[in-house]
Amino acid sequence: MLIPKILLGFAATSLVATTSIAHADTHSSKQDTATKSAVSSMTTSQQSKIIQTSEETFAALREVQSARLAIFNAKPKIAVKIIVSARDHLQNAMKDAKNIAVKTGKSKSDLYVPFDVSMSLAEGYKEMKNKSEKIKKANKYIEKGKEKKAIEVLKLANVDVTITAALIPIKAANNHVSDALKLLKEKKYYEANLALKALSDSVIVESYGVDEIPVQGK
Repeated sequence: MLIPKILLGFAATSLVATTSIAHADTHSSKQDTATKSAVSSMTTSQQSKIIQTSEETFAALREVQSARLAIFNAKPKIAVKIIVSARDHLQNAMKDAKNIAVKTGKSKSDLYVPFDVSMSLAEGYKEMKNKSEKIKKANKYIEKGKEKKAIEVLKLANVDVTITAALIPIKAANNHVSDALKLLKEKKYYEANLALKALSDSVIVESYGVDEIPVQGK
């Protein structure tokens, strides 16, 4: 099994601005060194991504977490400043939401916008060991920002890949952050935190096979 490196503490423990191919086998022998080094940072243009993501949304979600921490630490003025920034990011994200939204089985009244994506290898350690060269090649493409090329290499090598995307209902997110800002200004700190928690809780994680990558846009 593999653990995709993703996002914000919703499905994992930290917010990671990367796409990676990750092998999560805990075997420590030297033979799987190539596989374990397959976690690669991603600096890529949106055009070369498997799934286009919203950097504005990504930034807003980080700020939401920071704002909740500020509220917890009794620093409401700092929380207000952070939430204003998060609101601005989400409003900007709304402008492009129709172009990158992904259809889900959730509410059709909102647009689900991807903000982070990861790739993981679905094969076991023994099979991976025989295909480490292909994985190395795929990771070189990832390092150059060529995710789609990496997928092609892995497909030709019959290496199963799962693409995992984190998405958020962008209209609801805007409403939650606006509610939180209003509540903070009214000194209703507990309620403001709940509004921000509702935003965080609205994140969903979807997984796709390489032949099931969703068409984006409405």
